[in-house]
Amino acid sequence: MMVAAIRTNHKRRRQTYPMPQLRSLIILVAAEIASSRNTVSSFVATPRPLLLAPSLATYSTTKPPECTVHDVADLDCISQQLGYLPTNFVGVSARNADRVPVAIQTYPLFGGAPRRQIKTAASMPNTQLRMLGTPFPTLYWLTCPIISKAIANLEGQGHVQRIQQIVRECDDLTQRLWTCHAEYAENRWDSLTQIDRSVLENSDESSRIRDMLQYSGIAGTNVTRVVRTARENDGNPRRNEPASGWQPSIKCLHTHYAHFRSTTFSNQVKKPTINPVGEMVEELLRLEFPEVLL
Repeated sequence: MMVAAIRTNHKRRRQTYPMPQLRSLIILVAAEIASSRNTVSSFVATPRPLLLAPSLATYSTTKPPECTVHDVADLDCISQQLGYLPTNFVGVSARNADRVPVAIQTYPLFGGAPRRQIKTAASMPNTQLRMLGTPFPTLYWLTCPIISKAIANLEGQGHVQRIQQIVRECDDLTQRLWTCHAEYAENRWDSLTQIDRSVLENSDESSRIRDMLQYSGIAGTNVTRVVRTARENDGNPRRNEPASGWQPSIKCLHTHYAHFRSTTFSNQVKKPTINPVGEMVEELLRLEFPEVLL
């Protein structure tokens, strides 16, 4: 297990703490200071990772596809792609043909810039919730700027509405997309540590965060009904039909494509449902941007 070390000033001694706990402790202390001053501490004004925490995968109940010991080259690449390394980074979930990262899996908590994390923690009603940090519902994050720009061009050409209409007119595609949303919510919730799940389940104050992480699908789509029904049917969302009158609403092609790339070509034992929106985006990218390495 990777650990972070703190060196005391008056003794040449090293005391070690597991990284997630240390990160939570620092956020908590900063939040207490910010709360008491009713302001956000100035030392976090610079948007940079609060702590490098690649050990999160060790604490997750499920590891992301291709998540192994982190390579320094991967960390450098992601930092260059995003401008910083997210504090809730878990692992690389998808790579291009040259094995360069194109998407990552994140932990559902401790997300966002350090300033935002501390501000959110300071607003929490109790210490236990402050230890959870900021909720981050995006499970798979598209990091490649070249692919992201190409997808932005697709969105600018009106392909969000076109793909949405195609899905709505096909019952099979609608069912597949609904199942993808349900699986996304289930996978996000299952990726939480047992301790974090317990805090969220047993605290009335955490209901908003709990519902966000447990019942929102890709790009925040509400899947409360299908996830709850799935748990009543042996936890298998494939047995469920979309809610009556449900019309697919596609908010962001980037998020769907990140999910498609992170799950379709994974080596998971239980094969996930192929995201039909991400699949169509892949075809459009190959057709309209053949120069982009996917």
